[in-house]
Amino acid sequence: MYISDAFFECDSEIDRAFADGMTAEEVYNRVIKHYNKKINELKTGRHYDAAAALEHNRDLLCAPSVDTKWGNKEAKLK
Repeated sequence: MYISDAFFECDSEIDRAFADGMTAEEVYNRVIKHYNKKINELKTGRHYDAAAALEHNRDLLCAPSVDTKWGNKEAKLK
């Protein structure tokens, strides 16, 4: 695995979750789990700087389930 793959996979997980018909809140929860998995994989591989950067990205995620200013947590694609 390339280190960059972890970043691309986390970002694209958002799209996959919405495509699977999940609500915004479900998407957020799924994506956080995916980020955590990838962060752990990077740490296991001793890629600590990349893991820290991915943690930073994870912590900046915006979603209605975190703050309602981002919309309705029950929203989903039709």
